[in-house]
Amino acid sequence: MPATRRRTPKKKKTPAAAPAAHESKTEREKQIALWAGVIFFMAIVVFVWALNFKQTVSATAKAPDNTPGMALSDLVENLKATIAQTKAGISTLQEAAQTGANTADDAQTVEYLQKRLADMERRIELEKLLYRLNAQLKQAEGGGAEQ
Repeated sequence: MPATRRRTPKKKKTPAAAPAAHESKTEREKQIALWAGVIFFMAIVVFVWALNFKQTVSATAKAPDNTPGMALSDLVENLKATIAQTKAGISTLQEAAQTGANTADDAQTVEYLQKRLADMERRIELEKLLYRLNAQLKQAEGGGAEQ
C-alpha cells in the first residue's frame, strides 16, 4: 500500500497584512527595549543614591562623637535661653509701640504733615483760580466770535 500523503492547505499570505504585523512587532520590541533601558539606568541611579545617602547619614551620626563641643542638653538649654531673649525683645518693642516712646519723631511727622497740608490747600486754590480763568476765557472767546 502506498503511503498516502495528506496535503495541508497552503496558507495564503495577504500582501498588506504581513508587513503591518511585522511593523507592529518591531515597534513593540523597540518600546520594550526603551523601557528596559530606562528601568536599568533608573535602577543604577537609585542604587548610587542609596549608597551616598547611607554614607551621608552615617557620617552625620558620627559627627557629634568625634568633635569636641557642648553636650546635647547644653545645646537645648542654649536654644531655650535664646528663644526667651527673643520673646523679651519682642515684648519690649510692643510696649514701646504702645506707649509712644518716639514723641520727637511724632512731632516732626506732625509738622511735616501740616506743611504738606498747607501746600496742598494752596495748590487747590490755584487750580480753582486757573479753572475760573479758563472758563472766563472760553466765555469771552465764545461771545467775541458771535458778534
